[in-house]
Amino acid sequence: EKVQNSFRALAQQRKADYEDFIFSMRQPGAWDLRTKLQRFVKTFNEGPRYSRDVSREIVQNFLNDMENLMLQHPIWMNRAAELQIRALDSLEQYVLTRVHKRIFAPDMMARQRDAEVRM
Repeated sequence: EKVQNSFRALAQQRKADYEDFIFSMRQPGAWDLRTKLQRFVKTFNEGPRYSRDVSREIVQNFLNDMENLMLQHPIWMNRAAELQIRALDSLEQYVLTRVHKRIFAPDMMARQRDAEVRM
C-alpha cells in the first residue's frame, strides 16, 4: 500500500511537472525555444532514417543544446535547481515521446516481417 501510494504521488508529480513545462513553453517569452523544439521534432521525424545509435546521438545532442538554452532562458533561469531538473526531465519526455516511433518502428516492422516468414 505504501509503495503504491508513493508510486501514485510520483506519477502525479511527474504529470504536474510535464503540464508546467507545456504551460511554460506556451508563454510568449518561450517562443524561440518552442519553435526550436517543434522544428527539431518535425525535421527528425520527416528526415532520413538513421540507425538507433546515430538517432540516439542526434537526439542527445539536441537535448544537451536545449537544456543549455533553457537554463539560460528567463523563464527557467531563476527557478530553483529542483524545478529546473524537473523541467529538463519534461523536455526529454516531450522529445522522446514524439520521436520514439521514428527510432524504433523500423525494428518493429522488421520483427513483424521475421515473424510472418517463420509462420
